Amino acid sequence: MPPASKSSASSATRKKHARKAAGSEGSNIIPQNTKSKPSKKEIKKGLAPPPKKSYIPPSKFRPPPPQTDPLDNLGSLLPAELVVILRRLAKKDAVTKGRALEELEVWIRETKDEHKDIGVDSEKIQVLVLMLPIWLHRYPALCVHPSRRIRHLTASLHVMLLEIPDVRDNIIMFLQDSGPEVQVSQILGSWCLSAWDVDRGVALTGTSGWNNAVFTRQFESGTGADSPRSQYHDLSRVVLDDVKIAQSLLPFITTTILDPSSTFLALNPSPSMASSDSATLSRFGTPGHTSSGTHVRNTLSREEQKPLISRPEDDPESVEDRNARIRVAAIGALKWVFDKCTPTPTLVLPLGALLSSSMFWTILYHDAHPPFHQASHMRSETGEAEGPLLSLTSTTQGFGFGQTIVRRAGWGIVHTLMGGGESKLGHERWRAWISQAEPDLTEHTPSAPGLISSAILRSAFVELDPVVRSCMWEPFLMFLTKINNAWLVNCEYESSFQSKSLQVVESNSVSGSAVEGTVTTPTKSHPKTDQDGLRSAAYAEFLAFLSLGCNGSPLNGYPTLIVILSTIPGEILHPTIASLSGFFDALWSAIDGHALSTLSSERARSAEAFLGAWAECLVWTTRKLIKSFDGSQTPTIAHNEDTHPTDGPSSDNESQKEVSRALINLQFGKLVGELCGALRVEAYPAGVKVSVIFEKMEGFASDLLDEAWVHISSYARTTIFGPGDEVRRQFALSFLAALHQHLRSDASRRRLEVLISGIADEALRKCLDHNKSIETNDETLMTKEWSTIEILLDRFGSALDHDEVFNEILDNYLTTEMPLLISQPSLVLSYLKYRAIPARRLLTWHLLLSAFGSSSLDLNKRVTILNTLLAATHQGGLAWATPSGKELQGFTEQLLAEAFNGSSVSSSMIISILKTPGPFIDASAAQDLVSSTVTTIESHISPLIRTSSTSYQILRSSLNLILALTQDVPSNPHTEVLLANIWPRLFVLAFVVPHCSSNDEELEAADLARKLWKGWKDRSDKHPVATVTREVRRLLSDLLTDTAVRPRPLAALHALTNADVDIQPLAVIPSLSEFDTMLKSTSTDPIDGSLAILEPLVSPFTMDSSTRRVRWNRNFDNSGFSPYARGVTALLHVLTTDRHIARENMWALRHALTLALFASEVLQVPGAESPVFRGQQVAASELKEITRLAQQVASFLLTNVGEGSWHQVIVDVLLGKAPLSKLDTTGEFVRLVFEQSKLHDTVRDSLVLHTVLQHVLRNATKEDSDRWVELARSVEDQALQTSLAISLAVIEVAPEPSRLDRYRNELASKLSGIPPSMANTTGFRILRCLSAVAPDPESDVIFLPQQRAVFVVQTLQAWMGSDEDLEERVESEVTLVLFNLVPILQSIQGAHWGFILDLIESNLENSTFDDSDGVVILSRTLRLLTIILDLTFSNKYLRVLWEQRSKTILVLIRDLLAAKTDQMSLSVPRAICREQALSVLQGIPRSLMDENTLSTMYHLLTDVSVDNQKMAYQMLQQAAVTRTEHLVVEAGVDSESMVTLDLPHELVALLQSNVNLDDAEAGGQDPLAYLLGWMIIFDLFTDISLKVKTAYIDHLRTLDLIGGYFLPNVFEILGVGRSGNSFKLDPWVVDEYWLPLYDADAPPSLHLLAAHLYYRALLTIPSLVRTWWEELKDRQFSAAIAAFTSSYFSPVLIASELIHVKPSSRTAVTTAADGALNDETFNVRVALAVNEVTATFTVDDQQMEIGIKLPVGYPLKPVDVRPIRRVGVPEKVWRKWLFVVQQVVTSHNGRIVDGLALFKKTVSLHFEGQVECAICYSIIHVVDRSLPTKPCKTCKNRFHAGCLYKWFNTSHSSSCPLCRSDIM
Repeated sequence: MPPASKSSASSATRKKHARKAAGSEGSNIIPQNTKSKPSKKEIKKGLAPPPKKSYIPPSKFRPPPPQTDPLDNLGSLLPAELVVILRRLAKKDAVTKGRALEELEVWIRETKDEHKDIGVDSEKIQVLVLMLPIWLHRYPALCVHPSRRIRHLTASLHVMLLEIPDVRDNIIMFLQDSGPEVQVSQILGSWCLSAWDVDRGVALTGTSGWNNAVFTRQFESGTGADSPRSQYHDLSRVVLDDVKIAQSLLPFITTTILDPSSTFLALNPSPSMASSDSATLSRFGTPGHTSSGTHVRNTLSREEQKPLISRPEDDPESVEDRNARIRVAAIGALKWVFDKCTPTPTLVLPLGALLSSSMFWTILYHDAHPPFHQASHMRSETGEAEGPLLSLTSTTQGFGFGQTIVRRAGWGIVHTLMGGGESKLGHERWRAWISQAEPDLTEHTPSAPGLISSAILRSAFVELDPVVRSCMWEPFLMFLTKINNAWLVNCEYESSFQSKSLQVVESNSVSGSAVEGTVTTPTKSHPKTDQDGLRSAAYAEFLAFLSLGCNGSPLNGYPTLIVILSTIPGEILHPTIASLSGFFDALWSAIDGHALSTLSSERARSAEAFLGAWAECLVWTTRKLIKSFDGSQTPTIAHNEDTHPTDGPSSDNESQKEVSRALINLQFGKLVGELCGALRVEAYPAGVKVSVIFEKMEGFASDLLDEAWVHISSYARTTIFGPGDEVRRQFALSFLAALHQHLRSDASRRRLEVLISGIADEALRKCLDHNKSIETNDETLMTKEWSTIEILLDRFGSALDHDEVFNEILDNYLTTEMPLLISQPSLVLSYLKYRAIPARRLLTWHLLLSAFGSSSLDLNKRVTILNTLLAATHQGGLAWATPSGKELQGFTEQLLAEAFNGSSVSSSMIISILKTPGPFIDASAAQDLVSSTVTTIESHISPLIRTSSTSYQILRSSLNLILALTQDVPSNPHTEVLLANIWPRLFVLAFVVPHCSSNDEELEAADLARKLWKGWKDRSDKHPVATVTREVRRLLSDLLTDTAVRPRPLAALHALTNADVDIQPLAVIPSLSEFDTMLKSTSTDPIDGSLAILEPLVSPFTMDSSTRRVRWNRNFDNSGFSPYARGVTALLHVLTTDRHIARENMWALRHALTLALFASEVLQVPGAESPVFRGQQVAASELKEITRLAQQVASFLLTNVGEGSWHQVIVDVLLGKAPLSKLDTTGEFVRLVFEQSKLHDTVRDSLVLHTVLQHVLRNATKEDSDRWVELARSVEDQALQTSLAISLAVIEVAPEPSRLDRYRNELASKLSGIPPSMANTTGFRILRCLSAVAPDPESDVIFLPQQRAVFVVQTLQAWMGSDEDLEERVESEVTLVLFNLVPILQSIQGAHWGFILDLIESNLENSTFDDSDGVVILSRTLRLLTIILDLTFSNKYLRVLWEQRSKTILVLIRDLLAAKTDQMSLSVPRAICREQALSVLQGIPRSLMDENTLSTMYHLLTDVSVDNQKMAYQMLQQAAVTRTEHLVVEAGVDSESMVTLDLPHELVALLQSNVNLDDAEAGGQDPLAYLLGWMIIFDLFTDISLKVKTAYIDHLRTLDLIGGYFLPNVFEILGVGRSGNSFKLDPWVVDEYWLPLYDADAPPSLHLLAAHLYYRALLTIPSLVRTWWEELKDRQFSAAIAAFTSSYFSPVLIASELIHVKPSSRTAVTTAADGALNDETFNVRVALAVNEVTATFTVDDQQMEIGIKLPVGYPLKPVDVRPIRRVGVPEKVWRKWLFVVQQVVTSHNGRIVDGLALFKKTVSLHFEGQVECAICYSIIHVVDRSLPTKPCKTCKNRFHAGCLYKWFNTSHSSSCPLCRSDIM
């Protein structure tokens, strides 16, 4: 017979009998199933009868007609736009619904605002009232929509509607009186769900509307005058009384909790499943009850009542998640009912079935099948579900399965029922609701308290989610503490539940096996017990919960353990050793199983929580045991009929002492075992937790603690002195210390102190034994004992203080063993802290210092020991200690040396010693340490200012030491005196050095010095500020003019600004006399004679002699500045930053202008030697900045002067006609400058005066100009340079005075009377004056009358024709004067023109670009020649004369330019001179150029002037044409290849370099010169023969110029390859470039030129570009080039090729190489749309055809030559012809026209019978296009001359390649 617990029948059999039993109500006989199911064997063999078709009756459910939409009736009364919005609310799409709600919100808000403004009902208000039925119809479905956004908008709209009075009244009236009950139930229920939505935002909005519009008011049920409907009727709020809640709200909430899907489907009916009001009422009325409360049976089956629920395709929410969301909202609504409502029979009746339903309480359980619920057990004998609510759900799966939010809400319900929340019932709420909820439907239904207790207890301990657990503890503990018999009630429920389950199983068993059966009579069940107590599944789960470490939440679970334990009755937790041990074993299982090994940060806290819970449980259990045994009680519980008395310690003769002592013995034994094992707890909290046990048990079980102390004593001694590791020993000592600190009872403290004394005696005895047993003092053997004694002294000093024997032995031990104990200073310090006798302490301290000073330990170990001593000093433990002598002097000196070397530890040691020197060193030793540090800093700062060669480590360490000393060590007078010497140098290091260094180490040192200086400033009232400030000023003044230092001159001024010191900037700048002295060591003349080209006041032959140059300054700083330049630069900075100082010190302007002159000269001629700047070192940008600032200061100081009679006054003063007192500040400055120039009459002073007068004379009148000319004439004989400066300033700035015209005529008259013998003296002076007063050639002022000009020319001609040896300076001035006279003489014919041209030729023959003076004559000559050339266009006589003399002059100029010179190549005057020469040669005839002109004049491309480079290119372009013509002719007649066909080697050398785009001075080629060189290269390919072109390409390929230099430089300029930085060529044309428009200041100019060159490269040498691109290894770079080319170049090149091929586009005249393509036999067609060329050759009316297609990436991608039609030739020959065409276009840089011409000629010759070359197998040679004309006399084969020549060179023989006979 099968066991009673399980039926032998199959599942199908049991279900069949259950259906039969359900079909025969009241019958006691179960009919036998006579037909058995066919076996598997019968089915397999086909012997089983066919299955019987069962009759399926039609569904009795007849869906009523669909409910009409109110919008269908009201739509015609509403505005059209509102109707559209309301229609869209019914759409399924969530986006459409959301937009409709937003538009409706705008409509309602506008209506609300309009109502608020006008204060009366508007038309829109009436529209909203009319719209309400439609809104209320849509509202329930919107409240449960899956979209959070739609639900939030719905709640917001509902609140807005309630804020409009008229709309609110109509809504409340509808819900209160007029609305159908079913719709009202849906609206109120949906509203309630919205108020408790899972989304916080939706819930807050919904709750605000619900609380504002809903009011609960409860009454006892009745129908009289006190009825709620009749007595309380409020139109402002919806009043919910008991009846309203019970009939409208609770059925909706109940149904929603149990079956959310049906609620969702009822609110969102599909078109195929429409529901009527009656159907909805059956779903949301009181389930299973009529209005009278009687029970009814549903006539429809569950499958018929519930439609199939599925998830829509566009629903982002799963069905499970949707059910959980709706269920949580319903649970929240139920919680509100419990909070707001008092339980009455009216409310309890509909809730009783819910609270008594085990399915409802599955909301607490985490698994799918809660143990307290099983559907098969919840059926009555009739087969009906227990309670009508079970019919609402079709699943036995728990509601909380997989839904944490549901379980959290469920525990919220428990919290509310237990008294939490807002209800006034408090702890009575449970009793009020649950006691009235006892169902009386069937006798088999369990009681609600038992069910709820089982659900709560069985769910709490198995919950796995940490979030749910955090919400669970409060309600769970409230339940246990308020429901005292919860555990027992649960046991009874479990027993009855299991009994019922057993009955159902047995019933199924009998029905499945017996022919006849009877219904078994249930018997009353009792909870089962065993020897350990009452059996409880909840308690078993509780023990499992403990064994798993509170399910992974020890920090939250263990604090609740004592509360849970206190609620477990003795019937479950039996007061026996076995039962209690089971509990504690489960508790310790978490430690044994490492269940607490969570995160390392929480592991210690978890163990601490465990230990606290264990201690509390042990104390509580012990107290419970003792109380349970008081009086006559026995330790056992009452037995029922199923229990048996137990054996062992729980028998009646067991005493309380034995049970309690055994329990404590077991638990403390377990504790000390786990302290050394798996219990990972800190020592201190462990001691604190264990001390709680002793403190609490001292009051009621002190005699039971003996066992505990035995375990602790054994644990301490074994761990401290045993072989264990140091960590456990330290743990044991710390554990004892915590016990000693927290034990308060005397008995416990005495026991612990005895234990500690014993441990201390044993440790000291072991130390003495070690000393006796070994000869050498091995400290490692005693470290353990030392550490033990140290800890005991530190933590138990008060306990050991009374042990006199121990103290005496310890004193003697320290005295004799101090050298050994020095390595254990903490032990000595502990002794000093512990020992109370002062003399004994001081003696021990002196012994310690002596042993430390003479110790042989290494420095690191001694530092560690000292650190320990210093730590004790800082803690105040050694305030009484003093040194007896200089025990530590040697050690501190060694420590200081280590600190200088960068040891931060040593540095901190020094500071610590100086901070509290008393215990270690005396005052003199401390001062010595500070003095050594100061000396080290001084010795390292000075080298750092001059050079960077210093020890940064020592300097930084010293500064750190001083910084720490000033911050941490108290100040004293001796230290401050020592530190006062370094503050000025620290200032320089802090604020000057950072401006001249980017070295991180130097900047770090400067930062430290800045901190030190700031600290000194904060204490400035205590220090000699004035002395330090004077020293700082002196140092800065020296730095300003010292060229041997690293800081720049402005660094000192910036330091004054940044440091905020009381020093004026002018105080550190040299004075006027010092500047004048420094100026004397410079030059008074220009640094180079060529500057005369730019400055008329400069004479080209007046440079300083070598003797004077010896006295020049030779000292320059690293930037190329002299002392004078450094000082004036600083002065200029002060003048520009402070205009007040500039006005007060106008004398400084003269030096500023002087420095600007020197800077301008170096800028113009960088290679010339200057006494102020070293041109090779100084940056051009700095020189330009100096010039700009000087002009700025001059403009500021000299502008707006000269008004009124100012000029008259100043001139009168200068002429001595007026006193000096009439001058203002500016006038006094002008006077000083004039007097200085007049005194010395040097070029430098005159230039300064000229610059000043240019500013002063801007506002002068003609009368003022006349006075200044008078002043110039007055000083002409005394100071010529000064006179010239004044005259030149008047001519340039002031109006033309009449006196100046007379002055010119007087000079010309004087000149005419000068004989040749006086030309070098008086004549030269008059010529300089005459050229200086010459007007601007562009002005309207006439220089001289024509006749006087003729006389002047005759005089000059007489000079030049005389036998006198005229100086070069005279010839130079003559040329300059002639330049001004030529325009006057243009209409006069005569010999003077021959004289002028002879002078030009003579000057050109004698001039070079190398000579500084000669270049001035050359420039003046070229200016003269230029103006003559301009006159030839309008003067026939001059034009004829020029044609006769032009060749000679042009050849001279050409040769001058061809002479390459590197000397002073950056000279601006020379560049101007070259520009003049190039402008003359722009129209040079081709006859004056030969094939070598390009090679000799290529260097002109590298000129510093962009204009010169552009003009040079124009000329070299013509030279390239000449060279090309020459090579083409030479190559054509060269039959033996003797001519070298290479590119110009000089030009190639220029191109073999990389371009420097950032700074041309830093190295690399000038970009423009480089690109122009390539322009010339590509020009050489124009109109060139194929042979020369091939040679050029081979030359480029051999030198790798394209791939190695050209393409990388071009792509670098264009930015190709950089991520997103390539130059955009979209608005530009790349196939054309006009060089004259190139502008160096316009950034696109260089990019466009580079792009044009790349285009020409692709057009000229595409094969080289393609080969380089294909060989690129960088794929990213390759892709960038391909994209760049295909975007900007390929379309242009493809169009060019196609247009070139197109017959209509080509010229009628073709070259001999190309021939005429289109004729009667050959036709070419171009398809522009597909980029394809088709060529057709007609042979005897048969056409052979080929196609050439250009790819998108052409020319990086080769053309595709494809065969279309082959006629009359073999396949091999045909493919060879196609290959030749491919090679011509792809590999030989030919164009498509070249390939087609070759194809045409090859085909024609083939059909004419021409034989192929026996070497290349081609008729036409690919390179020179020749035929095979060289025959072999033996084999008669013919060869191309080129092929044969190549064969001879490679084979090194002259034999035939076929027959090997000698051809030659």
